[in-house]
Amino acid sequence: MTVNSFQRTLLRTALRPAACALALTLAVAPALAQTAPAKPAAKPAAEGKTLPSIGGGSGAAPDTARRPVLTREELRTCLKQEESLRTRLAEHEAGRAPLDAEKAAITGDQAALRAERAPIDELKKTADAFGERLKAFGVRVQDWTTRVEAHNANKSTSSSAYERNQVQLTKEREDIAKERADLETERLRLTAANAELVRAYNAKAVAVDARVSGWNERNNRWNDNGAVLEAERKNWVGSCADRRYREDDETAIRQGK
Repeated sequence: MTVNSFQRTLLRTALRPAACALALTLAVAPALAQTAPAKPAAKPAAEGKTLPSIGGGSGAAPDTARRPVLTREELRTCLKQEESLRTRLAEHEAGRAPLDAEKAAITGDQAALRAERAPIDELKKTADAFGERLKAFGVRVQDWTTRVEAHNANKSTSSSAYERNQVQLTKEREDIAKERADLETERLRLTAANAELVRAYNAKAVAVDARVSGWNERNNRWNDNGAVLEAERKNWVGSCADRRYREDDETAIRQGK
């Protein structure tokens, strides 16, 4: 049951002003006029007038008529329970608005965090591309190393082909050294330029996750408390709402007796 429907149900079962006493008096008057006993039996003082039900119903339901009239102590307990339920329900419902407001704020922070994720995703693409360059560089170095070993194993050190190959290998070593330096510069640039961006993003992501976890815990407690209140309301309805009671008992209770 939602909070609003819970409240409306509780209000429908709350005590209402005693407006039916006059109707009861008028209803029994004709019967008294037609019957004229020599000595009418006096009504017991403790009985008094009874009202249909503490829940404000008409009292026409068979179950209501069959159930015993509330004693004064039972009525006192029922009234106290009703007042307590009303107070706790108001406090419970008041706790919903802050939760909803916090949820909206967290949703906004999550949206902002997703927007900040775009540069991080671009950084990942750049880093992935750089990784591919490193892999290609490693293959180039391995190929050059293999050819150097084969060149060194060649016994024809005085041939023109040997000399040309040595010049070519030397030139490639210089190119490899230059590419290694360029790659290291790029690595340092990527690391320095984006380290703060990643750190700031991760810190915000951790903070948002913590807020989400905290909100879920508080929201679960709010729902659990609502379930307890609903169970108590149903118990009150079963014990009090459809029970008749004496008007003079209610008056005495209202007077602090």
